[in-house]
Amino acid sequence: MNIKHIKPLDAESYRFFHCAVTDIEAAKPYWRKKQYEQFVALLQKSACCLAKALLSSKSIVVSDNKSLSDLASAIDEISDIDNPVYSNIHSILTYVANTDKNEGLREIYREYQGTLIETRKILARDLNYNSRIREKFYQTIFTAAGLKKLFAFIMMLVILVMLPAGIHHFFDPIDMYELDGQVFWKSRPGIPFSSKESKHFPVISDNKSREYTIDLDSTENIFLLRIDPVNAIGLSDVE
Repeated sequence: MNIKHIKPLDAESYRFFHCAVTDIEAAKPYWRKKQYEQFVALLQKSACCLAKALLSSKSIVVSDNKSLSDLASAIDEISDIDNPVYSNIHSILTYVANTDKNEGLREIYREYQGTLIETRKILARDLNYNSRIREKFYQTIFTAAGLKKLFAFIMMLVILVMLPAGIHHFFDPIDMYELDGQVFWKSRPGIPFSSKESKHFPVISDNKSREYTIDLDSTENIFLLRIDPVNAIGLSDVE
């Protein structure tokens, strides 16, 4: 066996597992057509990928040119006797196809479908996803470098939250406008208001109540008045 120990490869384990799922999906049509030899070939190819995924998650890499029996031996070395996943993979790797009979193959195929699901759980455990999350948490909370990063992150959030209020306080958008109001009148019903029969007056935006006097002495026969208190719609509140 050409086996060497390396750092766990998350990406490799995922790639092998994806390969296993893809191959078993490709095998289904051969099962329906009762082409058992072709079906077994793809089933064993899927089991090879599954075995490599398990080995990779345990920091073991087996070269691609190894035989099915070599992979079966490697699986035996890491086998958990309490978990039928390993024995099921071993059974598939060592299965000999028979073009005339499929004795036991149906049961193996049925068990293998559950094996894929259980292997996914094993990979998640062996790759220590939960442990890595806890380790990252401890590194952030209980080390000086982690606390500095956390403090910088919190300060950035505070700045982002306070920034709109600061912009509104120092650069009030309404101050960029010359505000004014407008009074309209008309002398009889049934006619629209028009700018010809109106007067503008300046408005001061200082958040104080003010009285404004508009001279309408030059007008006659006022039937109805309309007051537009400010021209900055959406930028001001009028009480």
